[in-house]
Amino acid sequence: MSGLSWWPEYVHNFLILSPNYAHMSSFTKLLSIIPYPLFPTDSAGRKSILQFNNSLAGKIEAHAVNVKYDKAPKVAFNLIQLFDNSKLRYGNAGYVWSIKNIINSIRPQFLLIEHPYMAWMGVMLKQLTGIKWGIRSHNIEYARFKDFNKWWWPALKTYEHYVYAKADAVFFITEDDKEYAEKHGSTRQSFVMPTGMQIGALPADPEECKEQLRRKHNIAPDEKILIYNGALGYRPNREALDAVLQKINPLLEKNTSFKYKIIVCGSGLDQSYNNLRDYEAHNVIYAGFVDDITVYFKGADVYLNPVIGGGGIKTRLVEAIAFNTNVVSTQNGSVGFYKNTVEEKVAIVQDNDWQAFAAAVVDMCNKEKTNTTKEFYDYYFIDNITDRFIQQVNSIIS
Repeated sequence: MSGLSWWPEYVHNFLILSPNYAHMSSFTKLLSIIPYPLFPTDSAGRKSILQFNNSLAGKIEAHAVNVKYDKAPKVAFNLIQLFDNSKLRYGNAGYVWSIKNIINSIRPQFLLIEHPYMAWMGVMLKQLTGIKWGIRSHNIEYARFKDFNKWWWPALKTYEHYVYAKADAVFFITEDDKEYAEKHGSTRQSFVMPTGMQIGALPADPEECKEQLRRKHNIAPDEKILIYNGALGYRPNREALDAVLQKINPLLEKNTSFKYKIIVCGSGLDQSYNNLRDYEAHNVIYAGFVDDITVYFKGADVYLNPVIGGGGIKTRLVEAIAFNTNVVSTQNGSVGFYKNTVEEKVAIVQDNDWQAFAAAVVDMCNKEKTNTTKEFYDYYFIDNITDRFIQQVNSIIS
């Protein structure tokens, strides 16, 4: 069941059910508020939310309020298409009453709001229904926009601190974000809930994937395969791409004994880059948006993570390790990464030290590869994360 086909039923139930239902002992039903479109799933944030809700739907009854679509793909959870796809939705108080009706129909024990932007609704909905609620924080948003030199970041800071303090719980994606938020503000309860990976063990086909990439992109057997992947319309990812093209690659080219190709994957590349045609003679291949990025992760020798802007964990670093690929990262790009037991797979260099970055790429390609550990998968596998989330919510509502 999806969309608003059941609207008359929950309006009817609202008229006959008491709103003060939320004091139920076992967590079996969740309502989420997802503030922006999930589809197309072309960013790490959208992918994370989709995977999280699909995983939850295999364990509890999961509902999610989202924007309206002409035709939404099938998902495992109940997708409630409510919001207009306009920025005005973020401040539209009329949606509070619609969500109140939904709450009194499906009777979830917990309301989870993705990002703080619509968290003001959680404050109102708790007053109206008594439901306990939390925020899933993907970044410390005001710190991210401060880095982007947005003049209005202090106002966002005040608001973000307010909703964090009002929520019954805040779920941060990294321990670093959790500690930062607690140091600069207050929360009633806080937990770490990392971005999950769908792979829970070592991949079985890395050599097949490597050969597939060699055939598809005409890469010689003696050339190492380096990849960079990201939503290229997002400024920190675009700046990282610029570092690959203008800083790292020229240094690698100077090493005449090191043979390699860099494959750049991702959508949203500005037309001014001319699909990287000017770099084709310099060992760079632009693959654009690829249908199955897992082939590229599994087939690569090293994933390049030269990110020096933006907040939160850089999800593709985790993805690369999950697919047993070694990584070279800047310090900023590794913030929040749980690297225990996989230290040998990640080389971390100081931000903007591109000489050290290029040297680390060569070293990583030449060293003997160590496998990703079971402990890493235990921490980042999505089913384990949702199991921990259910336990955490049980502790909140009990």
